[in-house]
Amino acid sequence: MALNAVGTHKPEKRDRSAAELTVDRTRIALTHEQVSGRPAAQVKAALDAAASLSNVELPPVYVHVNRDGSLAMLTGRLPKGFVWPEDDPENARERLRG
Repeated sequence: MALNAVGTHKPEKRDRSAAELTVDRTRIALTHEQVSGRPAAQVKAALDAAASLSNVELPPVYVHVNRDGSLAMLTGRLPKGFVWPEDDPENARERLRG
């Protein structure tokens, strides 16, 4: 199980997939319609289902839905206490300070 590529594209890039992973040269992709308005857990479940249909075992993948509707993905092992930067209370205070 070799992860070859990870990609996410903003919703305005309708000609590109919203999320894609290439594992052992097999491309697993979700369209914007498949992820639009869905929480991260449902997007992750859709990735798992798409991988299963292609007989691909995904490495650990974590999905975050950003405030603008775009996706962020992280692979590997999450560090203890990991918080997506957008959700970090310290970053929120910095944004408020301007």
